[in-house]
Amino acid sequence: MAKWTDQQLIDALREAADKVPHGLLANDFRAMPSMPSIDTIMRRIGNGSWVNACIAAGIREATDVRPRKHKYNEQDQIDALRRVNEQLGRCPSIMAYRESGELPCSTFIARGIGGGSWRKACEVAGLNANSIGYPSGRQNSRSNQLWRDLDEMTDDEFDVLLSEMWTEYREGQEDDLTDFQKEGNRW
Repeated sequence: MAKWTDQQLIDALREAADKVPHGLLANDFRAMPSMPSIDTIMRRIGNGSWVNACIAAGIREATDVRPRKHKYNEQDQIDALRRVNEQLGRCPSIMAYRESGELPCSTFIARGIGGGSWRKACEVAGLNANSIGYPSGRQNSRSNQLWRDLDEMTDDEFDVLLSEMWTEYREGQEDDLTDFQKEGNRW
């Protein structure tokens, strides 16, 4: 596994940015050969964020050049939440909302009317956020608190959490493989 210094990560971003005619998209970077992984870049120099990594490297990322045009206004978001609330008979968890297939997507709503929080989005829609329903089988208060905490996370925070968990998993796999090989075993 290649070890990249922070400066090498910044240089890789700058090199990639020079090759595209627009702000650097994560997908553009991912498609380039012999580059560090996006997860490594976001974790090490971006504090978990592609945008922050681009800022750290002093380059434009894609959101600088591609204005977003949303077709869902605040009332559309509120109406969608209320429809799912009525279907379920309770305030939907973010997972229940996603499973409903309703549009706009849960991420858009959480970032839009919720300012990054699913619970806040439910409150803005006039729903009882304290009654957010969690998947069955999660009856104890500790599990419910975990689900509440996950619902409160912004997408960026959740992405960082997943990235860290994946890194720990991969590093554990490498340690296991090394121990396996040290014992003289082969696949």
